[in-house]
Amino acid sequence: MMYRRLLLAMVPFLACTDRHGGPSGFAEYEHGQDQTDGVAHGGRDRTSGAAPPSAGSSAGSSAGSSAGSSEAEATPEGPSLGAVPRPQSDGLMPSDAMGQPASVVDAEVEADTLDGGPGSPAAVDAGAGSMDATVPAPAPTVAMPCGDDLTVDLGRVVVDFGVPQGSRFEGDPGAAGPYGVERLDTSFDNPDPTRPDIEGSFYLPSSDDATSGGPGSLPERLPLVLVMHGFGGNHLAYNHFSEHLASHGLLPFGITLPFSLVAAHDKNADEALAAIDFAFSAGVPSPVLGRVDGARVAVAGHSFGGKIGFSAAARDPRIKIVIGWDPSNAGGAPCFVDPGGCHNFAIAPNCAADDPGVLHGLRAEALVFRAAPDGTNPEPDHNAIHFFRGAPAPATMLDYDANAAHAAWIDPGGSVVAHTKRVQLALLLTRFMGATGLEAWLPGGMQTEQGPGVVRVLRK
Repeated sequence: MMYRRLLLAMVPFLACTDRHGGPSGFAEYEHGQDQTDGVAHGGRDRTSGAAPPSAGSSAGSSAGSSAGSSEAEATPEGPSLGAVPRPQSDGLMPSDAMGQPASVVDAEVEADTLDGGPGSPAAVDAGAGSMDATVPAPAPTVAMPCGDDLTVDLGRVVVDFGVPQGSRFEGDPGAAGPYGVERLDTSFDNPDPTRPDIEGSFYLPSSDDATSGGPGSLPERLPLVLVMHGFGGNHLAYNHFSEHLASHGLLPFGITLPFSLVAAHDKNADEALAAIDFAFSAGVPSPVLGRVDGARVAVAGHSFGGKIGFSAAARDPRIKIVIGWDPSNAGGAPCFVDPGGCHNFAIAPNCAADDPGVLHGLRAEALVFRAAPDGTNPEPDHNAIHFFRGAPAPATMLDYDANAAHAAWIDPGGSVVAHTKRVQLALLLTRFMGATGLEAWLPGGMQTEQGPGVVRVLRK
């Protein structure tokens, strides 16, 4: 009991998961800097968990230009709402330690056969499409991005959002949107039968409760945003984010992962991917069956949950955007409590453990919100900055001053939460809905850089 109290007092939001990986550096964003991007293809390890029902992509690109505008090509058909094609390449060309291009070879793994029978966990929403998995080979050896060397090149992934230009956003992106929100509490089987079932809530936007003058009816299928909590917490502590996103037409799915004093972060990553599978499940069935677009999936998480989100995104190409609210790369208890285990399960590069992490497998655009180390997240080697450093481009990090505590993202009335709402909504609506008018809140935008407590915005 004393050990648990110490963990909850000192590390209320630790982070962790599975292994393998590669490093990187960063460059501070300057106004006017242009950036291209496009489509991410990689793969989820299919040795555990249900077969992924879809993996997104059509035509178009994005990751923003100097104002952060989406470069997705306009198509008359609109966003993909059904089947999505199989990834044809991993979309990533990292560089070796000398800066020379190093090829990445994919090992293809055929998808499991889906029997589609009633009650079968493998049965999926046919309208959301299905996919074969592509598992990338280990990345070439790359220099660890340690010390003052923050320029190691991990290459660039191309993230294909495939959406046309949408409507212009008007008003304050931090305010509640035009849609009503219905919370649908649910649970689903853990992919590990020895572990507890996973409880969660879908936050379903409703045009029936739309405010006067709102955009009207919602599309049949909506972008999914998986929301994960910090260590020792639960998904309801992040209602302020989930309800805000849903009120603007996104479909958040908050899940509560099983609590354990023994780190099981590889299993937690499996559980996160199982949550995405469940959203498409026709065999269970999911309470939002037929409402989720498999081509538009994001994950967002705080501390421990942020790390799990990055681990899941590095394994599953369905995930197009990964958002970390001060993610922590810790492997369990703080190092002064457990010096032998604190660096386990590195996802971001961990220089203290000479572990490059797994972010070489990332095929998503990354957005990291970072606070300086404090009493609840004390280890510099586990700080959120390493998720930015280890991610391939496109990636952005907002760095807050010392007044932003690690726990700031669970304070619904705080300035950090208010700023985070605006920035992440701008990114999600622009990339997933083709919205315009949010350029000032996108990576590199004036409002993003001038947010309360923001000391710098790093971008690559």
